[in-house]
Parts: sequence; C-alpha cells; structure tokens
Amino acid sequence: MSDTQDIKQILEGLSAQVLPPDMRLMYVGIADVKEQDLNAQSMPKAMFDQLVNNLKNAGAPESFPLLVHTTKGLEIVSGHHRIRAMRTAGIENTLAIVYARLTPSQIRAKQLAHNSIHGTSDPEIVKRIWDQIDDVQARFEAFIDPALFTDLKPVSFKPVDVNMVNVAKTVMLVFLPTQKMDFDAVIEAIMPKTQVDAVYIANRDSYDDWKKAFQKVRSDLDIVNAPTALAEMARLALERLAQLAEEDGDG
Repeated sequence: MSDTQDIKQILEGLSAQVLPPDMRLMYVGIADVKEQDLNAQSMPKAMFDQLVNNLKNAGAPESFPLLVHTTKGLEIVSGHHRIRAMRTAGIENTLAIVYARLTPSQIRAKQLAHNSIHGTSDPEIVKRIWDQIDDVQARFEAFIDPALFTDLKPVSFKPVDVNMVNVAKTVMLVFLPTQKMDFDAVIEAIMPKTQVDAVYIANRDSYDDWKKAFQKVRSDLDIVNAPTALAEMARLALERLAQLAEEDGDG
C-alpha cells in the first residue's frame, strides 16, 4: 500500500469519528482541484505574493480549503487564493475538507458566506453569484445583505475625441541615474502615489488587439466594472502562460 493510500485510510477513519457523514477530511492533489467560474473575493498582488512566501516557508497551508464533489470533479467552495498560491509555491498536495455533495445554490451561498468572513469582495461579482442562488435557505446561509446592491450602478466613460494615430508618437528616452531620479520626482509631483499606484505606457500598435480582448472578456463574462475585467484578463493570461510552460516541458 502506498503512502498516499495510507494517508487516505487514516483520514477516512478520522473523518468518520469527527465529521458529519457528508463531509470528509481528504488529502487532494492541487492539480485536481477546479476553481469556480465566479469568485468575488479579491486580493492585492502584494498580499498574494506574501501568501506564496508564507506557504513556501511553512511548506503547507495553515487553514484548509473547503471543496465539494461535483460533476466537474473537485471544485473550490472557499480557498481560491490559497489553492492558487499553493500552485505558485510548488505545493502539490494539501489537506482539505470536502463535501460529498451540495446543490449549486448551497455552493454559492457558502462561497459568499466564507468570503464575507475573509477579506473584501467585488460587489458586482457578489451580486452575480447572489442572483444565481434560487434557494431561500441558501440565501440566508450566504449572510449577504441585498441592500448592498441598491446603489450598484454601471460605470461608463465618455470617449475622448482624439485621433491617436495622427497625434501619438513613440519616443524612447535614456536617462542617466540622476536624471531618472529627477524624472520620477516630476511624475510624483504630477500624479502622487497617494492618488495613482502606477503609470503604464504601452505601444500604440498593440492597443487595438488589447482593446478587443478587453471587450471580449467584459462581454463573455458579463462584467461591467473595468478593474474586475482587467483582473480577469490577468488571471486568464497567467493560466495560458502556465499551459504553454507545461506544453514546452512536455515537448
């Protein structure tokens, strides 16, 4: 019998003693765990990087993710960022609490309830998940006040009437160290870090393709909030890069 099988037997016996029949403590492979299509919970990059470092230092998560068996396999109910961070940290297996079954409404209700305890959620995605819960009891379990959505309005911007093709030019500037410091000081004076976290400059030739991708993500995922769409684009890009890296490794 392999070590993994031994662990599973031990956990099954322990679960039978301390958990309800529909819940089990399991030792699961990170690669086998699937994320929900919608997750309202957000985490700043600096916080995520710190979580990855914590996992590398500890060698394991300090709280268990909550999963559920569905027709898709093992899906995350709570712990999306922990699972992502474990993948990034190179951790291949983890202990998890796993439900044998939950209805779609129960999954979404528990997802929202756990999110409300840990951190900040994007209200637009919270509303989209909330709208998918069709069971009254599950909505109570979600512990979400519907008044949260009362003032939620789409954000729109008036297009700027500027022909960028005719007026924009690409310029490369090479600074000496002291000149770079002066330039940074000017940017700070114009747009203080208390108002703007970062300034990004992109090649004009790549803008149209980026805009099409941005609009497709917003349309396909029904996202109104621009930062939420950008975050989804970043997540999808990271997933694709990981797939390409795996394909290169297999080749």
